[in-house]
Amino acid sequence: MPYWNIVIIGTLLTISSPMFGQFQFDYDLNQPEKTINLPESLKEVSGVSLCETQDFIWAVQDEKGVIFKLDIESGTVIDSLPFWKKGDYEGIEIVGDKMFVIKSSGTIYKVQLAGKDSLSIQKFNQHLEKEDDAEGLGYDQQKQQLLIACKIGKNGERKIYPFDIQTDSLFEEPRFVIYK
Repeated sequence: MPYWNIVIIGTLLTISSPMFGQFQFDYDLNQPEKTINLPESLKEVSGVSLCETQDFIWAVQDEKGVIFKLDIESGTVIDSLPFWKKGDYEGIEIVGDKMFVIKSSGTIYKVQLAGKDSLSIQKFNQHLEKEDDAEGLGYDQQKQQLLIACKIGKNGERKIYPFDIQTDSLFEEPRFVIYK
């Protein structure tokens, strides 16, 4: 398994590994290109994903099983899609016509519009342990995998597990482990 060295100095992020080389991401977190004020009902947003056409944003609120469609310019709620009961939702990714939502337990919900007023929902319980505590969700387009980022584990490491969207299965081993 490759090891990764991640360094953050101010707002500069550098990631390197012997296998993959070095990548540098320059973001000035103190001067964002755009700020959107969300309504009070979304003060606990825990995940956002830009739609492919980049004209609106999908968001999931931390405590409700609801996906929100937001105007990219104003942050106004265009639509809301209840998909499950209350819980601790941590991330959302849009892949084609499907939305994937992650719960802190590692449970993944695959949500697809099945018609004008209905959703098709599949729930996948994962092998993650309580102490893994899933905290974020990303998408690796090249490998067609979701990446589940976990909080600090019992040994102080952070793990990132791949979830294959073709087979709807979580890999047993993490793709990345970030050590303290």
